[in-house]
Amino acid sequence: MSRVRYKHRKESHGELLNSTVVGALVSRKAGEVAARAGRGYTTSTRMGKTRYRAIVYPDTWRAKIDNARHNTLVKALGGG
Repeated sequence: MSRVRYKHRKESHGELLNSTVVGALVSRKAGEVAARAGRGYTTSTRMGKTRYRAIVYPDTWRAKIDNARHNTLVKALGGG
């Protein structure tokens, strides 16, 4: 069996995090979490200093109350 050697290149890692492919993936995953949470939840995606970032948040009062009472966003992420 042959050995595979991996050498980490920090520059390549940064290029990957800044790529539009990763941005689309982050946006898609945030949309999936918002869909699992239900009506009234929305997403926001943007490029940060070093990588793409997305947030999912309750956009309506009903969703805010639902999240406060039932931890809907934590459950939509797969926790608790």
